[in-house]
Amino acid sequence: MGNWTATDEKGRPVTVYRLASDDPALQASVGNVSTATWDLDSNVYVSLISLFDDQTTERIVQTLSLA
Repeated sequence: MGNWTATDEKGRPVTVYRLASDDPALQASVGNVSTATWDLDSNVYVSLISLFDDQTTERIVQTLSLA
């Protein structure tokens, strides 16, 4: 498993860290877990823990913004 980069709503790179477990029971029920932390605004940060696939996780990073 490796890290990969998504682009946030402002076009900035966000590193997504993929975590995996050697436990077969955990792999069967959860699979991989991805996590990322980035700033949405000068004093607003988001920490994402995603059990979604990479495409869905990337879409969340790309579209998450403050209203």
